[in-house]
Amino acid sequence: MKLQRNVFEDEEIREIFQNAVSRIKAIAIIHEKLYQSGSFDSVNVGNYIKHLTDYIINVHYDEKRAFNCIIDIKKDLEMSLNTSITAGLIINEAIINCIKHAFSEKALGDNKEIRVSLILKDRGYKLKISDNGKGFPEDILDNSSKYKTLGLKIISTLIKQLQGELSLYNDSGAVYEIIFSDKQL
Repeated sequence: MKLQRNVFEDEEIREIFQNAVSRIKAIAIIHEKLYQSGSFDSVNVGNYIKHLTDYIINVHYDEKRAFNCIIDIKKDLEMSLNTSITAGLIINEAIINCIKHAFSEKALGDNKEIRVSLILKDRGYKLKISDNGKGFPEDILDNSSKYKTLGLKIISTLIKQLQGELSLYNDSGAVYEIIFSDKQL
């Protein structure tokens, strides 16, 4: 897919291919971590998410949109395989959305950040992906049940798979907050 991406001159088509590659890589990374650990029941999700975000940053790096990615996850936090894959895909989509939309109005060199945190909360998890960019447009926040962008549609579908809840809001930038449990642990 990476080679096919370069065949197209249209930047929009190239971006679609790149996003598809990122989704596939999110799943490939989790399988790599499983084989390294020797355990096929659960995954060290902190290690997985760090590796995943490093990959996303490298693939989508653009000097105009350069940012710091801050990960706040306990190093020994475990999650089942299927839940980890779904959480990884959610993180992938949210970070790509942040890269595409958050910093377009910030000047080069500004302190741009994307934060990913995951904590245990009441028998479940609270995943939060946020940036310090321009925030969500009001129409996204007003019509949260009718997501118009592909990224938000994918995130919403993945959260339904986890039987989780999504909250979108602005707090010095856009915030995705997802509450879900791991039914397989």
